[in-house]
Amino acid sequence: MREELNHVRPRTIHVLVCALALVAAAPASAERLPVSSRDDQADSLSNRIDAVANVVATMDARVQRIEAFLPPRPIVPPSPIYPALVSVQNAASALLATSGGIACSTQGAAAATGGDTIADDDARAEDVSGDGLVEQLDVVATVVGQANARLIGIAQIVGSNSGPSEIEAAAAVWAQAAAIFNRTVDLLANTNYTPPSPVCPAP
Repeated sequence: MREELNHVRPRTIHVLVCALALVAAAPASAERLPVSSRDDQADSLSNRIDAVANVVATMDARVQRIEAFLPPRPIVPPSPIYPALVSVQNAASALLATSGGIACSTQGAAAATGGDTIADDDARAEDVSGDGLVEQLDVVATVVGQANARLIGIAQIVGSNSGPSEIEAAAAVWAQAAAIFNRTVDLLANTNYTPPSPVCPAP
């Protein structure tokens, strides 16, 4: 798994094969994709990280759904959708750095704690107006940010001693974050943007 993280395509982040098991197919209609995840601190670290991956997988499915209703790409200013997409991209980038730190067995995150519960009912799913799409993207950015905050807290417990199960779970989060990041790169056509690198350093 660590070796797979070391292969990054130019301009676009290489999504790990394990993402295929998590990415949900984008629905043909504006179907709601609610999310509700409680961080059970009594659970194993790998299961807690898996819960983060599940949250991010749902957000990736939302981005896929939203993408079907967006104007032709590239999306550029002054479109109000542009800053919303940038916020999603930045949230995914931060999550790449945090999950990469765990997958590479490095201590790269500042001390913080995530919320006990991440929940959103996707209430605006059927609103595909310009304002509705912006609000949906803003929610995606917020939820991905909450997922990252939770993972940062977990990373403090893992420290620099990640075991195989924690590494595998973190790599799944990394793959989901990369999927979201790649979608925003495609929509914004900002292929020169470089996120914090989650690539494991050479031994």
